[in-house]
Amino acid sequence: MKINGVKCKTQLEAVLQYMKGGHHLSQEQAYDKIGTQRLGDIIFRLRGLGYNIQNINCKGSNRFGNTVSFVKYFLANTKEEIDTIALRCNG
Repeated sequence: MKINGVKCKTQLEAVLQYMKGGHHLSQEQAYDKIGTQRLGDIIFRLRGLGYNIQNINCKGSNRFGNTVSFVKYFLANTKEEIDTIALRCNG
């Protein structure tokens, strides 16, 4: 599969490439865009490889209109990046 114009052989590579493109990723997005149902495992392995992957707790609505909580993951290098993602998610 190609993510941001780069051919990825594994789902781990695809998630990393997607995040390197400046995108955050939830479990639902990971399934839709990459086809993985194991985002938590991929994030765990990427963190083990030394990538600074942060997460933000978000709230939204499910298809029935109920309020739900979920996590978005992203690569971040600075506090400003973390704050910006938090504002986009909950602001």
